[in-house]
This record gives sequence, C-alpha cells and structure tokens, in this order.
Amino acid sequence: MMGCNDAYRLCDTLDVLYAADCEWIKLHHKHTHQIRWRYTACPDEERRHDWRYLPVVPKPGLSTNPGYTHSGNNSGYQLVNLATLMGHRRIVLIGYDMQLGRKGKRHWFGDHPKPLANNAPYVPWVQNYRSIPASLPGIGASIVNASEQTAIDCFPRMSNMEAAQWLVT
Repeated sequence: MMGCNDAYRLCDTLDVLYAADCEWIKLHHKHTHQIRWRYTACPDEERRHDWRYLPVVPKPGLSTNPGYTHSGNNSGYQLVNLATLMGHRRIVLIGYDMQLGRKGKRHWFGDHPKPLANNAPYVPWVQNYRSIPASLPGIGASIVNASEQTAIDCFPRMSNMEAAQWLVT
C-alpha cells in the first residue's frame, strides 16, 4: 500500500510513503521511520532524513523513466506516477478529493500547521490529472477513483468495496 504525506497517520501498514514538500518532511520524518520505502522530490532529504530522492519533471502524463516522475504540481499525482514506475498496474485512488471538504477543510485532517503552506490550487491540479489517462495504455496500467468525494473526473469511479474486488480479479 502506498500513500502520500499525512496518510501514514491513517494507515500503519504503508509500504511506501511519498512527500514532495521539504518542510513537511522536516516536521514529520521522525514519525515515518516504520515505513520501508520513503520517496521525495527534495534532494536534501535523502541525506538528511534517509528518504529516497526521485526528481520531478514538469511534463504532462506519466513518466516511464524510472529516474523521475512527472510533476502534476502535487504529491498525489507524483505518487500515482511512482506507483506505475514501481510496476503497479491497478491503482485505486482514495482520498483524492481535489476540492474543499464538507466543512471547508483543505485536507482530511484540516490545515497543515505553520510553517507549512496551506495553498490548494485544486482547479489546475484537476486539469493536470486529465493528462494521465492518455499515458495508461502504453504503460499497461488502469486507475479507478474510489474517493468518497472528488473533483477528479478522468478516471472511472468505484466504491471502496468495488475497488477492492477489482484489485483481486
């Protein structure tokens, strides 16, 4: 199972954690040592906090080069690309809301503490996700979105139960 940023707080069985925000890593690295594989787009964190550095390139779609991911300008997008680079061919998105939550929250846990940024330019992020489906046939991958609420409209939607069944069929 893979997750990004604060997902480690919900799931103690993550195999892979991805974070692109260098300041976030500085605040959370001490709580993530139980996770076997930790990847980041922050070059200094590899040396400082034992994360694996994976550069990002500002291109649409998904990278097939194992030396970098495409950006999408957000860590969730980069995590999807990392999943395909690691050989995952069926990917289920959970918690990819890309919109304010029911109570106006930007994230499932509320806002990040200072000094972390809380900007969330959802509209361009959603547009970036729309570049992914064209990459999938060449990679041989499929993505479904099982997020309860989501603004991402370019992947088939499933409930969590349907997605779990899809993964094992």
